[in-house]
Parts: sequence; structure tokens; C-alpha cells
Amino acid sequence: MKVEIIPEVGDIFEINLDKKYGFAFSNKGGGTGMSNWEYDNKYTHNVAKVKITKVWYDDETGYRCWGEPVNAELKEYLNEVSSKQVVYVSQFDLKIA
Repeated sequence: MKVEIIPEVGDIFEINLDKKYGFAFSNKGGGTGMSNWEYDNKYTHNVAKVKITKVWYDDETGYRCWGEPVNAELKEYLNEVSSKQVVYVSQFDLKIA
């Protein structure tokens, strides 16, 4: 049985770090950065947890979310590579913490 995650504001989830390009964020230049591609420093820790701060439904891609970092490693990583402490994920990037 496959369980669909439907995120709500305030929920805390782990990010599935097995995705090809990882999770998205705003880079220092204002563009999109990714945690696991050649153009940004890679997120090398085993766990990334976020608290959902905004959710909306997109007919083409499902639920989209903004999340603020919960664990210290993710906060430090975003301080290094991002212009803000926000991670952009979809419902398919999330797993139960």
C-alpha cells in the first residue's frame, strides 16, 4: 500500500535526500539552487528536516511547499549557500520524520 503525504502548515518532515538533484533553495544570487548538483555545494549530511510554512496544490505537480530548516546541519548549510532560510519541496520529496 502506498501512502500519499498531504502536508499542512506546521508539519515536520524529513526530506528524501535520494532525489537526483536534492532539494531546492534560493541561492545567494537570487536564482534556484539545488542541494545535489554540480553548480552548488552539496548537502552531505544524512538528515534534513523541515517545518512546513506554506502549502499549495498545483494540478500538474501535486502539493508544493516551503519549509524552514529544523535540524542544525540544514540551517548551517542554508547559511552557507542560500539567501534565506527556506527550502522548496513537493509532497514527493517528503517522508515521515
